[in-house]
Amino acid sequence: MKRLIILIFLTGCIYPCFAQSFISEDKLWCLLFEDSFEGKWKKTESFKFSGDTLINGLKFSKLYKSEDENKKNWQFHSYWRESNDSIFTDPDDKGHSNLIYNFNATEGDIFTLNKIDTAAYLVVDSVRTLLWGNKLRKHFYLHCPCDESWGTTIWVEGIGQLCNFTQITQMHMTGAFHSLLCFSENNQQVYQNPDYTSCYMNTVGVLQLPELQRFIEVYPTANGSVSLKSQSNGNLSFYSLDGRLVHKEQITQPETQICLPESGVLLYRFTTAKGEVQTGKVVTWGS
Repeated sequence: MKRLIILIFLTGCIYPCFAQSFISEDKLWCLLFEDSFEGKWKKTESFKFSGDTLINGLKFSKLYKSEDENKKNWQFHSYWRESNDSIFTDPDDKGHSNLIYNFNATEGDIFTLNKIDTAAYLVVDSVRTLLWGNKLRKHFYLHCPCDESWGTTIWVEGIGQLCNFTQITQMHMTGAFHSLLCFSENNQQVYQNPDYTSCYMNTVGVLQLPELQRFIEVYPTANGSVSLKSQSNGNLSFYSLDGRLVHKEQITQPETQICLPESGVLLYRFTTAKGEVQTGKVVTWGS
């Protein structure tokens, strides 16, 4: 019995799990804001919580935004409140606010996107627990039945979604969209967008950004597999979000399929025989 208790204690020390607070002054989000139609510009917006205030007797934390590369100039953005793993924002004069996340959600739960148009809503497809940033975090996979072309929205416990964490979904953005560029906690970087090598980008005013050259296309299929279409031979590696190597494969055929040892959100890196590199992200599903 003593050995079992010690094992449980050590496991908890190595992988802290569950009930991570979302609102914390020790966190920093860097979002990439892009022109979605022609790719003419990109800019970075950083967010952090600092201080709080009472609104109709409820404590709200203050979220600040900075577009400064050195993050010295901050402007107030919005009020946020956390209660029982539910996250609320934008309180009105009566203290009522919008539910933006529920990290106690279960499969089948529904979240309304627009109070006027009740046909616009998200459905929780599944909830998984994955290791990310040396913590076991719940991952929520959601989609909008009203428009399947919008794809899957992913929430990560304690972090938010992988696009614009300040919105319930990026789908109602017009003309542009956000993606999570970097995330840090306790001054330690936990996430780096695999398509970029830094946590800041500002190309506002640039007439046209060069297109990212694609050497391979990676599509998720059933049972945790991925389907590949490659224009050249090379080595393809898959990683978990915390940088752990999941699978490595040598690609010698223009089309092939790989069965991965685990599913979820995976990053990949493809290196051609000429040394050219392409990175990306794929969401795979188990059986």
